[in-house]
Amino acid sequence: MDKKEQRGRSFYDYDDQGVMQVSQQIMDSYNSGVVPQEQMKAAVENNKELR
Repeated sequence: MDKKEQRGRSFYDYDDQGVMQVSQQIMDSYNSGVVPQEQMKAAVENNKELR
């Protein structure tokens, strides 16, 4: 492909499936540090009992 043909094309191609995979990886990473609600409630109740 010479330079004339290359000018009309974007250097990067958009891939919807790739975008969804990356978004899922980001959300999985973000949510990995989240404490489940039941576990947090139990921790709060245990803390109140210790006081």
